[in-house]
Amino acid sequence: MFQIDLTDIRSNPGQVFQFTFAENLESLEGEGGKIVFTGPVTVRLSVVYLSGVFWIDGAVQGECVLQCSRCLGEFRHRIDVELHEKYRQGAAQLDDEDAVDETLAGDILNLRNLVKDSILLSLPIKTICREDCRGLCARCGKDLNEEACGCPAEDIDPRLAVLAGLLNPAKKGVE
Repeated sequence: MFQIDLTDIRSNPGQVFQFTFAENLESLEGEGGKIVFTGPVTVRLSVVYLSGVFWIDGAVQGECVLQCSRCLGEFRHRIDVELHEKYRQGAAQLDDEDAVDETLAGDILNLRNLVKDSILLSLPIKTICREDCRGLCARCGKDLNEEACGCPAEDIDPRLAVLAGLLNPAKKGVE
């Protein structure tokens, strides 16, 4: 549930409280498509209450399945994200250097959105199954990681054929 009851923490300023959660998350929609988790997502946190602020440090770990943007194949991606957040109760005034990420209402801190947002922000902009992924053939759609497709390597726009001849006169018959 990724929820913390802040009552005991507030009553013991300066004491560090440790929490561990493991939960199966539903799939998320990211920039590259659907993100499906292969197992539970684990969240480990330490929470300290000082000067009206709840300081949260921890990590989110798990594994998900992503789609490669080159070959469209699925691959497993390891999630390992650090969390560093500050929350305050009510409208306490703080100095600028103590800027707080969120304001709380009530005694229960729900971290579900923080966990989801952290996962989404940690994902690569362009998901690639491996660095040497060759992708799909632009003509026939064959996965070039499996085998060559036999399509012509060059696909020159006829309007630019004369320019290609300038670069390689023997190839285009230009002298």
